[in-house]
Amino acid sequence: MTTRRTLLTGIGLGIAAAGTVGLPALTANAFTIDPVLCRRVQRALAGMWWGLDYDAGDLDGKYGDRTAKATRAFQAYHGLTIDGKPGSATQAKLFDRVKIVQKVAGVTRDGSYGSGTKSAVAAWQRSRGLYADGIAGPGTMSKAGIVRKYSGSSVGGSISRAEIIARAGFWVLIDPPYDRGAWPSDPHGRGYRSDCSGYVSMCLHAGSSYSTRSLPNVTHTISKSSLRPGDLLNRYDYHVTLFNGWTSSARTHYYGFDTRGSKGLYERVIPYSYPGGFLTPRRYNNVA
Repeated sequence: MTTRRTLLTGIGLGIAAAGTVGLPALTANAFTIDPVLCRRVQRALAGMWWGLDYDAGDLDGKYGDRTAKATRAFQAYHGLTIDGKPGSATQAKLFDRVKIVQKVAGVTRDGSYGSGTKSAVAAWQRSRGLYADGIAGPGTMSKAGIVRKYSGSSVGGSISRAEIIARAGFWVLIDPPYDRGAWPSDPHGRGYRSDCSGYVSMCLHAGSSYSTRSLPNVTHTISKSSLRPGDLLNRYDYHVTLFNGWTSSARTHYYGFDTRGSKGLYERVIPYSYPGGFLTPRRYNNVA
């Protein structure tokens, strides 16, 4: 079986994001946070040569203007309430982003941007000809396919093909298990069922975790020759996979995002239309 590592520009997500013009003013004493936790937030955001390059200032455990400004920038990029306060929702998203960087760098994913993570990021940068400072800034994230800004598509609304593929790659990075009882989050914190049809529903930013039975209600049949990245192949009561392009002009095999039982979630080369059962090419009704 042939597989390929997916680090696409757009993973982690985003085509466009809310701007930061006109953000509300925030005083340094408007939020109270434990100093130890504050240092962890500062280290993740980027305090003195650490983290995700949002310039949180010194790693002093004190919530001041620079930490608030860095927090607001992070919130704006990730669809969070822009108040500059690193509360529980912001912390969860921030530490989740650190885990994605840690997965790319090949280090334990604990969400803490410590010396081990910094060294691993530096080694990853060095192996790819980047300046090896150990900071997961815009250039490093772009090289790894982790885009810093999230898209503005709405749940169940119109969505571009680029965003569908970016959302597909997001779950490849966080690597949720195949589990019909689990509902891991999409990049915006919305949960989707962690099976094949729930995964495709997440990729489409659909309003529900559809099944292979109900996906035809929000898609329509297309021809094999019409397949484009972001389309899907579905069979009622059997399986669905997300199409991401042909491997060659012969159109006998394609790259597909696939999740199956113990095999988990990955992108692999799939013989058309699918081993062991015919899948029908379909297109999401709301694809832009």
